[in-house]
This record gives sequence, structure tokens and C-alpha cells, in this order.
Amino acid sequence: MVLGLIFKLIPTLGMVFPTLESMRAIESKALDDDTQWLMYWVCYATMLSLEQVAWSFLIWIPFYRLLRVGALAWLALPQTRGAAMLYVDIVRPFLLGVMKKATELPALEPYATQFLPRKEQDAAKREAVQLAVEPQLPTSLDEDETPAAYQPLKAHAQ
Repeated sequence: MVLGLIFKLIPTLGMVFPTLESMRAIESKALDDDTQWLMYWVCYATMLSLEQVAWSFLIWIPFYRLLRVGALAWLALPQTRGAAMLYVDIVRPFLLGVMKKATELPALEPYATQFLPRKEQDAAKREAVQLAVEPQLPTSLDEDETPAAYQPLKAHAQ
């Protein structure tokens, strides 16, 4: 009983970190963190939707709730970039396929076409997603290119 309560509270408490980081991303001027947290929330919403549909099967998987907590941590932590990988590899192609199918229904066609990528927007969005997935690291550490904060460390290493 206590363990069940803990497993119900952990994901709820785990919402605090992504919410605070999303708020910080909204307030910052950089766009790469916005993209990262938007990808997280899309992946999280997709995961919740699939979980609701498959819940009667998921409860029979041993340690499912523990696996779920680990999956949420993997999605949320910026070090793992789990949300970006999941979004690029699975969620985005799936949702684009669903939207493409939705355009075949006359009632949904005007709404669904808004979500299908246009050629000029698609390249810019792909670049933003790529930056979120693979952070830019300095390629060389020449004296003139090294940030000032690294100079004492570099001097100490020599």
C-alpha cells in the first residue's frame, strides 16, 4: 500500500522539475531550451495518451511503475536528451503520419493541414531539433577562442 502510494506520488512530484525548467526556458532568450522542453511535453502527452489506452495491459507488467519513473527521468533530464531522441525518432513521424491520414477526412482536413510541415518551415524546424538533440561543442581550444572562464583551468593544466 505504501509502495503504491509512493509510485503514484513520484511521477506527480517529477512534474515539478520539468515545469520549472519549462518556465525558465520561456523566460530565457535562447530558443534551443524552448525546443527541448516542447519536445518533452509532446512526448509526455503522447506517453500519457498511450498509457491510458493500454493501462489494462500495462498493470500486468512487473515493475511497470518503476520503469515509468525511470522513463520520465530519462525524458526530463537534459543530460540524457531522451525527449529529443524519442521525439525525433518515434513521436514526430507517428504524429505526422496521423495528421496525413486526418487530411483524408473532410471534417478534419482544414485542421490537420496546419500541422503538416511546409518545405521552407520543415528545414528550419529540423535544424532547431538537431541543435536540441546534439549540443554544439567547441571544436578547438585555441587561446583566442577559449572562453575567459576556462583560462585559469587551462593555465592550471599546463
